[in-house]
Amino acid sequence: MDPRGGDKGGGGEFRRSSTRISRAPLIKHISNSRKFSIRPSSSSSASAEQIQTSETPEIPPALVSSSSPPLSATLIGCNEDILLQILPYLPPKSLLRFQSVSKQWLSIISNPTFRRLHLWVNPTTATSAFILFRKIKNMAPELNFISSHEDYVNPMGNIVSNLNNLFDNADIVGLHSCNGLLCIKFCFNYDSIKFVVYNPTTNEYRLIPRLKKIVEERLLQTSVVNIAFDPLNPAQYKLVCVITDHFESEYRFIVYSSETGFWRESVKRLDIYTEKYYFDRGVLWNGGLHWATQWGSTICFDIDHECVRSTVPNLPALYDDSSEVCYFGDSGGELYLISVSMPRKTVFNVFSLKMDYSKWDVKHRIDLTLLSIFYPLDVDEELDPNEFGFHILHCVVDKNRGNVMLVLSMHRKIFCYDINDLTVKELANIEPKEVSYRWMETSRYLRRDASKYMWREAYQHVETLAYI
Repeated sequence: MDPRGGDKGGGGEFRRSSTRISRAPLIKHISNSRKFSIRPSSSSSASAEQIQTSETPEIPPALVSSSSPPLSATLIGCNEDILLQILPYLPPKSLLRFQSVSKQWLSIISNPTFRRLHLWVNPTTATSAFILFRKIKNMAPELNFISSHEDYVNPMGNIVSNLNNLFDNADIVGLHSCNGLLCIKFCFNYDSIKFVVYNPTTNEYRLIPRLKKIVEERLLQTSVVNIAFDPLNPAQYKLVCVITDHFESEYRFIVYSSETGFWRESVKRLDIYTEKYYFDRGVLWNGGLHWATQWGSTICFDIDHECVRSTVPNLPALYDDSSEVCYFGDSGGELYLISVSMPRKTVFNVFSLKMDYSKWDVKHRIDLTLLSIFYPLDVDEELDPNEFGFHILHCVVDKNRGNVMLVLSMHRKIFCYDINDLTVKELANIEPKEVSYRWMETSRYLRRDASKYMWREAYQHVETLAYI
């Protein structure tokens, strides 16, 4: 038992039943996928041009074989002072492998002090892989992954397997990610809710103390929890649990600090009759957790002061009543909100929030009409009218080059799209799957195309040695 109140462990102490979460292989990664251009050529209004790239690796010079390492390498490998100047600059994946070099290296790399040093020097290592988690009506919660690089397919498969096998008799009913750490909401034996903080890089977890003394169990069933972890302040992380209290007609915010090991309720609450925020998909930026609504309103929860801010401005006039939020996240130190214009569904506006919260700037206007020629959008009146053809799972903005890279999901396919050079790289094919449900506004039964994933269902995998 950890002295701060949480149970700590690795990934192999508990086993979980495989009969309660769907493990259907919906995603099939494409091996040796190549980029191709959709830029119109002179002979055709829209033709796909294969980009020929040399994939022949350079042949390194011959190495002189030796039965034993050089004396200098042996001396460096045993000198702790020298190792502490070298190891912090290596990526987490390499360091975890190097733990098996010797007992000395294991002792150094597994030490919490070294891990904090590593975070200062090398805060996080963003990967080209994503954890997918979603709950759809009439379908069991789904945990999966997508990778844009073949090297990450097997490691991501191991992460998903570890999560699915973390506990016996428990379902994953909620998940949030921040800078490499996950906060997972488990439901044990159909009625008991517990929160777990998990580091998928190191396969370490901590069971968080229960909220029962503050919140009734029935309210925890509908709660969502976000994790706020700043790699530049690795000594602690915080969890923000948002409770929907229909009896009081309020949203309540309860904060857990890993530094104290206790939950504490925020004094400020939010009227439940405000717009419906995506509280399960908070974005940590500028010292606060930010949430957005379907129609573009945003709020911020100040992590240090543990209260809701009311300083987030409205979007500019370019965001009108016919627009919907299709992405909300950070990239390169900026907070971005992307909207799609309805009913056209191929024109996107990219907004960036100023650090002083004075206004949203319009950064880009993206037109995917040309892309829709190669990937025709489905027109089906029985599909949810709130859905659109292209879903943005992730957006990377290179401020220096003015380049924008999108990870897109559409019917039965996930791919990367560079909007500057108009190149596409297909990542995976999704098996067809539809789910029927009743749409409350018209009482009609509609179908959701479950082969599409939305931005709220994708979390970029970030490698970190953060000690939990």
